[in-house]
Amino acid sequence: MYDHLPTAVLPKIKSAVEGMLADLSWSIEHKNFSTFAELLNFIDEHRSDDTATMGLNLDDRLALVEAVAEDWGIEKLELPFDDLRSWIENQAAAAAASLATAQARQHVDELEKLMKQHHLEFADLRTANNYAWAVHRSERQEGNAQVYEYRKVESEVNVDVWEVHFGDVWTVFLEQSLDD
Repeated sequence: MYDHLPTAVLPKIKSAVEGMLADLSWSIEHKNFSTFAELLNFIDEHRSDDTATMGLNLDDRLALVEAVAEDWGIEKLELPFDDLRSWIENQAAAAAASLATAQARQHVDELEKLMKQHHLEFADLRTANNYAWAVHRSERQEGNAQVYEYRKVESEVNVDVWEVHFGDVWTVFLEQSLDD
């Protein structure tokens, strides 16, 4: 996304994305959503707070603001030092939150695309492999997903379970029943 971000900022943004997606997974598990639009709305409303920039020094915060300034139309201001410091901190927090939100949205968009491509339904979305206890017949790779084929589970269930990884940030599962 922004390859020129300060090195110290990257783990902070990743942590913010992980937090958003962990909250999203909890909500998926508790059936709080029924569409991808609702997932994206959740991410947009979640917005990580200024904790994404906690622990960053002022130089790193300024470098973050400068990295996104041109794309976002942020203009440098001439302010007294105390006001400038506050402005940098606020702009950096907003930038980190926006970048984290954009990355989380990107993962949800990729998931939706994968599901459409393979004719999977939103109702197939899970946060865990409900068949992990059973022995799978075989497995195959489908892009960033590992597909486990379970056949004749308890003598009657035939299902493919898709384990989808989005880097090391988020993992979801899709259950595709083959008995329908």
